[in-house]
Amino acid sequence: MNKFPKSPLIKKAKRVYDDYLLDYILGMDSSPTYDRTEGKLMDDTKEEYSRIIRKYPNSRTAKKAKELIAAFDAHIAVDQIEDRINLRR
Repeated sequence: MNKFPKSPLIKKAKRVYDDYLLDYILGMDSSPTYDRTEGKLMDDTKEEYSRIIRKYPNSRTAKKAKELIAAFDAHIAVDQIEDRINLRR
């Protein structure tokens, strides 16, 4: 998307990226990223997000991962976290 921002496929590429980002950040039923009852990130998830943040610090993915980590560290309710990081299912 960065290389070809005027591509006729850019809208579709952004939609697909957003879908994958949503699944990566908020998880799926079969692979959750956080424990809803305890309101905390899974340890392996936090490690993965930290890896992405180090490897791609200026990416949108890293930004959303930082937002999610900060929200869980601040003990914000899970339902509010999904609204705060502005990703929708």
